[in-house]
Amino acid sequence: MKYSLSTIVFCFILTAPTYGKKTYHLLGFNPRVQALAFMYPAQAQLIFDAGNEANAYTDQFFGVGAQSQNDNSSNAFRHSVWNALAVKKLKDAGANDATANDIVQQFTSAYEYNDREQC
Repeated sequence: MKYSLSTIVFCFILTAPTYGKKTYHLLGFNPRVQALAFMYPAQAQLIFDAGNEANAYTDQFFGVGAQSQNDNSSNAFRHSVWNALAVKKLKDAGANDATANDIVQQFTSAYEYNDREQC
């Protein structure tokens, strides 16, 4: 069976190094986000910047610390703002609508990835 280079890199990164009982993730993100960051480094930086801005907007709107809450309206707000800012940043950098939406969707879906899944 033949595998593409991106599939090999993706599966290699999914097997994050484990020392003792602790698993270490490069960049502080789960393996799927890491794989995408290596495949799309410039876009990843813009998307990560958008995430930081979304966290700041969420804290401004809902109060300090709101961006770290999960499963509530502040978290939904944060994710919505993150998606919108990320698409805008990619489009401002020259991506067309379809490409910007696709890459942001890949990153935001990967962000929700459960580490216990296997390649």
